[in-house]
Amino acid sequence: MLLLPIGLDESRVGRAPWVSICILALNVAAFAGTSLSHDDEVAEARFREVVAYWRDHPYLALPPEMGRRFGLTEERLARMTAARRPAAVPGGTEAMQAHFDALCEELIQALDDTPERRWSLVPARGLAQAGWVTHQFLHGGLGHLLGNMLVFALVVAPFLEDVWGRPFFLAFYLTGGIAAGAAQALPMGDSPVHILGASGAISACLGAFALRFAHRRVRIFYWFALIVRGTFFVPAWLYAFLGLAADLVGLALAGTGGGVAYAAHVGGFAFGLGAALAMRLTGLENRLAPEGAARVGRTLSASRAQDALADGRDIDARRHLEDALRRDRGDVHSMLALARIHASALEREAATALAERLLGIHLAAGDRAAAQAVVAELGGGIDPALLRPAAAYRMAEVAPDPELADRLDEVAAKG
Repeated sequence: MLLLPIGLDESRVGRAPWVSICILALNVAAFAGTSLSHDDEVAEARFREVVAYWRDHPYLALPPEMGRRFGLTEERLARMTAARRPAAVPGGTEAMQAHFDALCEELIQALDDTPERRWSLVPARGLAQAGWVTHQFLHGGLGHLLGNMLVFALVVAPFLEDVWGRPFFLAFYLTGGIAAGAAQALPMGDSPVHILGASGAISACLGAFALRFAHRRVRIFYWFALIVRGTFFVPAWLYAFLGLAADLVGLALAGTGGGVAYAAHVGGFAFGLGAALAMRLTGLENRLAPEGAARVGRTLSASRAQDALADGRDIDARRHLEDALRRDRGDVHSMLALARIHASALEREAATALAERLLGIHLAAGDRAAAQAVVAELGGGIDPALLRPAAAYRMAEVAPDPELADRLDEVAAKG
């Protein structure tokens, strides 16, 4: 059975995700470059030379670095070559041992010269290495690349870039990859094992996505028995946390060893989740968001409404805003958005009622500027005669339009 994430419900973005496109292109280009390199063939040839020489001289000692780099021991060599080690080392082997040591050194150097190894993150190289950034653009195989880029391009990256803006998203992606790499590399000490892949940075995006787009749904394509196929939806937060759960199980079973960087996945996810939470609590997202980007709401309904407004789906937006206000009567952003919809539709009674509520909330909070902004924006869409006299009086005090202020004073005087 095949299950593939292929996008979000109503998955439109307001602007071209150029940063995401460039990151994807760099990953593809890096994979093509490493795949076309002949350095891997050189390293494989050196490895065969080492094995063949030891097969002919099974009494030679294997340098310890071969075990650290390749997990290769004399016992494994004996099994690989079917060579029988003599009970005692014959004399006069110094020259042969020196030659064998030189072959092993050439193998290690050939491995370090491969593009994959050169640009990977290697804990043994310490903190001052380009691998902290470059390892995020390398992949160990076509399946690894396709799996990462499918989630990156169709599920998380364009939508985060759309609401956070290009510069911040790029900084977040690279920093998330570094944090994920640290989660994997630091517990490994001075290990020579290399770390590569965009999975950690994408996990950071997935962690942020789990919080920022919790109100959305991921569309999953299924194909069963080559006949039954279709799509279904999974809540975005559930999709993200199911991935985290799988990584936690993998980390518990394999630790930082094995062929999958589970620690990087978990560390990246935690970083992304924490970054998205910090942005929400500090209001940083609303300060960074590009013009016209969907804003995060106080409730899931409010966030759905913001997405609908950004997409121009006013009917859906109205429905979600009404639900948001039923759940949170103090949500001034949803209140203002719904008042705008009523005013644009010439529904003066509903617009007036919401404008009165907004005015009262802002003045009670001592925010005269916000109250004045509400009257300036909604004043043309309300009917002053529908206001209570006290509300009309307070609105007249902050109305920037003299003509509107006079009409409001008339209503207040009649009361």
